[in-house]
Amino acid sequence: QRPPTPQNTRVQIQIRQESMVEHASFTLGDVADVISLGENSDRARAIVLGDTHPVGIKRRIDRERVLLRLRMAGIDPTALSIVIPPDANVQRPSQVIPHEKFVEAAQQALTEVVGAEAQVTDLNPMPPMTLGVGDVSFVTKSPSISGTRASVVVEVRVGDQKVNSRTVQLGVSGRIPLPKVGSMVTLRARVNGVRVQQTVKVVRTSGLNQVEVETAEGTRLSGRLVEAGVIEVIL
Repeated sequence: QRPPTPQNTRVQIQIRQESMVEHASFTLGDVADVISLGENSDRARAIVLGDTHPVGIKRRIDRERVLLRLRMAGIDPTALSIVIPPDANVQRPSQVIPHEKFVEAAQQALTEVVGAEAQVTDLNPMPPMTLGVGDVSFVTKSPSISGTRASVVVEVRVGDQKVNSRTVQLGVSGRIPLPKVGSMVTLRARVNGVRVQQTVKVVRTSGLNQVEVETAEGTRLSGRLVEAGVIEVIL
């Protein structure tokens, strides 16, 4: 049951509807627009009301907690005019990152492996991700490919700190078919900025467009399939 309304009609503590706090905990001063308690004002502002929830989660500021913390600080709340809006809350500053940003990073990483000719589509749309404020960047791990499906782990950083990650599932079509082992292909090589090419034999392939070839002299080289029948190596 709420205490009786004080005779003093001047608002002495006014809690705002929504407050943004970057710290791990929040004080009365962090969430109040008005604290007018005379010589007790500074002491009231420093009262810790509780912990701030993780990014994206609001914490309700309830009247009972405010009154209890005032009493614990030696301030009698029954003589005060305190206004706390319904559903007043505090949360950390945040930004929302759409899933499409993760898909773009994953598609770029996958295209570098399967070639620009392949069509890459998102197989599993996901909701946006809520993060703290700051400059956002993405770091991708090596794609995992099985047939026409691929997955890419995308780490998201705020500033220089990794804060979360998401595995993006992609469909892959229109890939250049890998050459058969024993077939002859064209090897393009860059040596000191000069491009040379010769015909070589395929000795091994992998699902990531990687092809191992053997020259007429018996030298084995590993390169990437860049178009049908063409392997590129940078020496």
